[in-house]
Amino acid sequence: MPRLGLGLGSSLVESGSQRGGRGGPAFSNNYSVALDGTQDYVEIGDLSGLESDGDLSFSLWARPTSVTGAQGLINVYTTFSGSVGEFYVSFSTTTVQYWINGEAWKKLGTGLTVAVDTWYHIVATYKDIDNAADATAAGTATRLYINGTEYDAGAGTGTFPASGAISGSGLKTIIGGYYSSGYTLNGLIDEVSIFNKVLSSGDVSDIYNSGTPTDISGMDGLTGYWRFEEGAGSSVADSSDNSNAGTLINDSAFSSTVPS
Repeated sequence: MPRLGLGLGSSLVESGSQRGGRGGPAFSNNYSVALDGTQDYVEIGDLSGLESDGDLSFSLWARPTSVTGAQGLINVYTTFSGSVGEFYVSFSTTTVQYWINGEAWKKLGTGLTVAVDTWYHIVATYKDIDNAADATAAGTATRLYINGTEYDAGAGTGTFPASGAISGSGLKTIIGGYYSSGYTLNGLIDEVSIFNKVLSSGDVSDIYNSGTPTDISGMDGLTGYWRFEEGAGSSVADSSDNSNAGTLINDSAFSSTVPS
């Protein structure tokens, strides 16, 4: 049982409005994905372009319909059959939790009270210990941000993963769930992305964009970017260069309710 300064001008190739003005499609956000908390989720599968032994970051927008129990938001490197895997972020009743390496280490949204029908922008970063001076430095550089604000600053709680402890070969990535299909989100999720670098606080502020999603397709290190703009069907495209398409499972459906 699982336990409950970098400006857009420098990090993006060009903004959505610039793209539209040069003949490309302007950025718009018209759809999210609705999950009912009963075995609904989005399955991505084994990620192309992501190195399991390096720095990572995850960014997403989520809006809970209920705040009961543990509800997965993203689970990276997992069998999704009774295993928490290597990384997961979830709502846990009225807070947010971020666990690494089979729940060996965590950070929590202490002081945050999650409310229903409210959008939250959540970013979790991971600093591989091989890219840091020691476990304390790696834990301190591994961060949890909610609506642009860092929570649980410091080295974290538990044992930070040793060199080579993280393994992602052949494992799935799940959006809107963790551990198993019994721990899925009851709510909406949108604009999910994964990076093979640690996002800076400036990056996080830019992506949060005062509460409205913005085009991040030109950001360095982008490995997966699921915008859910299809609006119909059961397939979701990856807007990064890595073709990590996903599938809506069970009663997952598109919704026109988006962060704004």
